[in-house]
Amino acid sequence: MSYLHPRRPVARAPAETLALVNLCASLAALSRRQQPTSLARRLYEDSWRRLLAGEGTRATMLATLAEALAATRLGDLDSAGLARLGVAAPAAAQARLRAFATAAMPVEAELRLALRLQLPGLPAPALALPDVLAVQAERPPGAALGESLAEHSLRLALLAALLATETGAAAEVMFLGALAQPLPMALPELPDALAAEVAAARAALAVPGSAAARAMALALAGGPSLLPVSLYAA
Repeated sequence: MSYLHPRRPVARAPAETLALVNLCASLAALSRRQQPTSLARRLYEDSWRRLLAGEGTRATMLATLAEALAATRLGDLDSAGLARLGVAAPAAAQARLRAFATAAMPVEAELRLALRLQLPGLPAPALALPDVLAVQAERPPGAALGESLAEHSLRLALLAALLATETGAAAEVMFLGALAQPLPMALPELPDALAAEVAAARAALAVPGSAAARAMALALAGGPSLLPVSLYAA
């Protein structure tokens, strides 16, 4: 069964769980580095550009999570950042692949392989974001430390997609539902098909006790060891 659909949760040894928690912390840190804007904000905007261009939720989730995993080992540097430092494209690609391979070790094997195939990936389409999305980059989500709503949403989307395998949820549903969490329920600025997909993902996350709801709880907590085992056990 594909990891993109509900399945049995992954069973992990304590050391594997600790490695996953550390990876979650590294991903979360991407939203708090502002040089001059965080990678989380750039990935948030690129994710919506991919979705609006019709790349699909699965492809968008894989491209975004793969980029983020590599960046956790490269000091928040993506392809553009490496180029600005004068790193030649072949060397940058190899550096990103090595960084990804190291960072992705705690990721479930099937998902890890699918993510690996995204690097080096194509850049996001150059599209203007609708106002309902662009405004998220300027609004703080409350008590979160220095994050805009865009950064907050991207952080949750990354963690929710990564932690979906812990509960058996569908990774792409988790990614889209978390990415759209702070947006208004009515999204007339989005294409009808994408708006319907967003609504379905949100509905999946809202079912109490479901695999999706448990995965979202893990993402909100920051990792699997920060909640009781019973919350995400089968």
